[in-house]
Amino acid sequence: MKSFNTKFLAFMLAASVVCIPNASIAEGIDDFVVQKVYDAAMSGDTETALSMVTDDIFFTVLPAPGHPIWEGAPYLTGKKAVGAWWEFLAKDNSRLQIVELTVDGARASFLFEFYGGFFNKLGIEPAMSDGVALLRDGKVYGMMLSFTPETIAAIEEARN
Repeated sequence: MKSFNTKFLAFMLAASVVCIPNASIAEGIDDFVVQKVYDAAMSGDTETALSMVTDDIFFTVLPAPGHPIWEGAPYLTGKKAVGAWWEFLAKDNSRLQIVELTVDGARASFLFEFYGGFFNKLGIEPAMSDGVALLRDGKVYGMMLSFTPETIAAIEEARN
């Protein structure tokens, strides 16, 4: 059942980006709510980061991390779970920098560079990733992040 839910969630998030009509490039990446959320969270200000997301936020990384915070789930839901993950990443000296952004209304897709101790130890910086965010009332409602195929290959090679 969890496998179906993960595949369905990934499909719906991907479809929401593919179906964006007349998407345009946002002019201010630094002012984009996802960048602001990660700037706050990775600096250790989880409270400010969580003020920019909805109470019922859902968040996934594909493939899902095998970290204990995830408890084997394919996604995190709610501020408490997402905040715990961001606190872990902040302790790993992580940061996210969006380098390409397409926004249309309540949907956004972005390419970002991800840095952190884990990737530094593997010799992979930046770890390039794609992201999709769903927005509601100016806050992040849902987010899916996925490493690019090149980054996945680099991780696999570094682990071998």
